[in-house]
Amino acid sequence: MTMNKKSLIIIFILAILIALSLIGWGMRDRIISIFIKTQEQKDEGLLKDIRLATQKEDWDEFGKLMAQVYEQRLIETNKEYNKVESEAYVKATTYLDQEKDPQKALDVATKVYELSPYGWRFNYLKVRALETLGKQAFAEENAQLAESYAMQILTIQYRLEGANLLADIYIKKIEEALKAGGKDQALQAYLAIKDYEVSQDRKDKLNQLARQL
Repeated sequence: MTMNKKSLIIIFILAILIALSLIGWGMRDRIISIFIKTQEQKDEGLLKDIRLATQKEDWDEFGKLMAQVYEQRLIETNKEYNKVESEAYVKATTYLDQEKDPQKALDVATKVYELSPYGWRFNYLKVRALETLGKQAFAEENAQLAESYAMQILTIQYRLEGANLLADIYIKKIEEALKAGGKDQALQAYLAIKDYEVSQDRKDKLNQLARQL
């Protein structure tokens, strides 16, 4: 085989390789384009379903859909998912702030958070609802129920709302025990609350009561 023939064969092979390479890149771009389009269509459908569930106040369905969003990490790639979750949260807060129905708000927040424990919004609504219920129980002088709500908050996570509610309950216990002459009982109540991180006004009140023990 002459050098010219060898050169032609090499050139021919190189041309084939280059052509295949170009076809490969084009195919790759086409596949990527199809994938992006498919994901966009999937997002549109899922976002529509989430908004519909919110509109219908179908919180079971909403929670399941949001669990899917978080599990597939879609919320990290499309800000619209964060937006629809925020819209649903605002809707759910109306039970607490406008309807003044903290139990309904608690039920919804608990349901959504159990189905989708990845987002913070409905967990926070649960804390707010528990705090409201605890304050109501405290105002009605049901210390046992109020303490139960406070401990539920603190079981979720350590939050000032729960600690402050608990402090209010124990401050009242200390005051009532001192008024009845039960210093030992007052001391026990003080020791039960003194190590909690609470707001400054409650710290000041506890320190004031401690001087009477």
